[in-house]
Amino acid sequence: MSKTINVNDLILISDYIDGRLSAPAMEKLSNRISDDPEFRQTFQEITYTRAMLRALPHNPHVAGYMLSIFPEEMEE
Repeated sequence: MSKTINVNDLILISDYIDGRLSAPAMEKLSNRISDDPEFRQTFQEITYTRAMLRALPHNPHVAGYMLSIFPEEMEE
């Protein structure tokens, strides 16, 4: 049974990936991933995107560079 994915679903997926859910909540979400094709697709897209972002090289100079270009915006 597929329904529209909402912001709470995205937060739930994030918490699931980060291991921040209780055992019953993880089991419930795991069942939804198995049973709901749209939810499974969203879960796969998020895990893929996360893996790609983590694979990028870390550049510690970016934050300092952004502060030098946009000091007012970065302080907000």
